[in-house]
Amino acid sequence: MSAQTSYGFKTVSAVAGGIYDLSVYVIDAFANEEDTGVMQFGVGVVAGTDPGKTIALPTSDSTADDFRGVTVNGLTTEHDLAGMTYIRNTASIGVMNRGRVWVRVPENTEVAIGDSAYVVTDEDNAGYFTNEEGGIAVNARFIGPVNTTAWIAPIELYPIVVA
Repeated sequence: MSAQTSYGFKTVSAVAGGIYDLSVYVIDAFANEEDTGVMQFGVGVVAGTDPGKTIALPTSDSTADDFRGVTVNGLTTEHDLAGMTYIRNTASIGVMNRGRVWVRVPENTEVAIGDSAYVVTDEDNAGYFTNEEGGIAVNARFIGPVNTTAWIAPIELYPIVVA
């Protein structure tokens, strides 16, 4: 029989939409405009049909002026009986617009520290981040490597100026 002999004070190091560290960050609340189960934590979002109140996933028509930030996993969304977590339509969700956060990246993405961040707008990976030009250029950079188990990476968002 074994026993636990040590205890760590560290929380999970990487989770999509998780706050990366204790540096200054700003999080606003918005209502999810997407259907239940479509929105995810750790994705870039744009203003919805009611700017200032709702958010949605980016499309090919989205611009940098539409970008609102990254959905944050507050670890308060309950799992269903199958162990899945769904962000419901019209649910309030935190969106970080300044700070350091773990974001989703498409599989097989490789980044280097300091690479510029772009939000993917294609349907399959809408809201994911990459270092390849295209999609939406945002005021952010990658600050660490990709976690290839979860396909997430840390970025630093610089202040967003909303016109």
